[in-house]
Amino acid sequence: MNFSALVEGHDLLGPQGLRFSYWPIIENSFSKKELLQIGNIVSTLFLAEVHYDFNLLCRELPKLYDKTRNKQAVSLLMNWFEQLWRHGRIDESEYKILERIYYNRKEVTMMIEAIKKEKKLLRQQGVKQGMKQGVKQGMKQGMKQGMKQGMKQVAKSMLANGEPVDKIKSYTGLSVENIRMLRTVKQYD
Repeated sequence: MNFSALVEGHDLLGPQGLRFSYWPIIENSFSKKELLQIGNIVSTLFLAEVHYDFNLLCRELPKLYDKTRNKQAVSLLMNWFEQLWRHGRIDESEYKILERIYYNRKEVTMMIEAIKKEKKLLRQQGVKQGMKQGVKQGMKQGMKQGMKQGMKQVAKSMLANGEPVDKIKSYTGLSVENIRMLRTVKQYD
């Protein structure tokens, strides 16, 4: 690819214009299978960014650590992966964390297991939160139904005492139609 083709009006600069070629690397042009076959630091980074699969990355990072001589480079990638997983981004204040170096495969496995445990814990907390929310919603709905049932009982009592429908409506909040239905049901009780 030619850089000058990317600059609008590059011809105006004549011979002083920037003219150099480059080779574009487009992350999403690689399939998951291709990236796994390449199996280096860059392909693993592309795998994380384009074909994110937490479990697949957990399997591939230890393999990458074993076959790459530059442990510091793999450590940087793993620290980036951990921060990305925890926060969805890497904050400027957390760049020091990225400098941690893993000195053996056991440390790599321990880091991955810690992320898995944390992910499982978060998932369990989400389920508990969902259950609490469901119970709360159920109680709210049950109370609402109970109140409606209670108002129907009040309306039946008021009907039995000969109270006018408008008065029953204002006391119970029931519609005139519902009150008339209660009167009809009363006759069959």
